[in-house]
Amino acid sequence: EHEVTTKVPHSEEVKTCHVCHGSGTVSCDRCGGSGSCTETDNDGNSRSVTCHSCNGSGRKTDPTCEGSGKLLWYKMLIAYF
Repeated sequence: EHEVTTKVPHSEEVKTCHVCHGSGTVSCDRCGGSGSCTETDNDGNSRSVTCHSCNGSGRKTDPTCEGSGKLLWYKMLIAYF
């Protein structure tokens, strides 16, 4: 059995990103959206520091839509031979 997949012409549609809901950003996975992380030194002392992954904003660019907040959707045709 052979499978061929192709886009259906003229079926493109721009929709709001289902991951970020159109904002273009998602919660930082390192700090959980708080903007700060806990660091522990060699002596076991903990302190709160600005998250280096999101620079303290608690948000990062959504990799799904690359920050645009929108995605291009289209229908696919799958044919089996």
